[in-house]
Amino acid sequence: MRIAGSSCTRQKDVASTKSCRGPTTIRSACCRLRGSVRSKVVRAQPQAAATTMAPAAATNQMPSDAARKAMFGVGTEQCTEVEANIVGQLPSWLNGALIVNGGGDYSHMNHMFDGYALVAKVKVAGGRAWGSQRYLDSKAYRAYKKEGRVVIREFDTRPEVSGWWGEAKELITQLIGLVTQNPDFTDNASVSLQQVKQLGGRSGSKLLLAMSETPAASYLLDPETLDTVQQV
Repeated sequence: MRIAGSSCTRQKDVASTKSCRGPTTIRSACCRLRGSVRSKVVRAQPQAAATTMAPAAATNQMPSDAARKAMFGVGTEQCTEVEANIVGQLPSWLNGALIVNGGGDYSHMNHMFDGYALVAKVKVAGGRAWGSQRYLDSKAYRAYKKEGRVVIREFDTRPEVSGWWGEAKELITQLIGLVTQNPDFTDNASVSLQQVKQLGGRSGSKLLLAMSETPAASYLLDPETLDTVQQV
């Protein structure tokens, strides 16, 4: 399903690869079960057995340039919901919303875990569908947008600095964080989403909790608008 809308829409192809294991493991298990029968087959037909058991030739499984470009790209925000063009027909009983969290901006990143959080939503009702997506308003993302570079260290992406003084300053910052036990970890909550009850809110109201591994990476979101509510 492709969503096309205003300049505030993400079009990001997702390329994935699967590693396939050849029949060697299955055949080996069968041969072990056959026991002495296997020995007779191997002695009687050594060439055929060797040919049969030979592993498949290795192939190049490195991602293509197109796959890398699709994965390490930049997702565009779609702040307002845009109706999708449906190919086929959605069941009339299908109603609800699917909301997912994951990396959206990889333009300066070195690793798949480092993309800034982009929350995407697909809402389905009455045989129609709408889509929207917004970046999580984290401290790390705000600094990145302001400076145009990575400011806070991510999983495998260091802050971008220039010259020896920049390198020294970054090292000093990291050392101070270790000594004071208050390191400047990223708050990029790009891993998961959990529905939680809104404390002090109207009866039955829900929020979404976006999280990642670091203590600071924990934010509440509005499931209707995908707005970032607050850090918790």
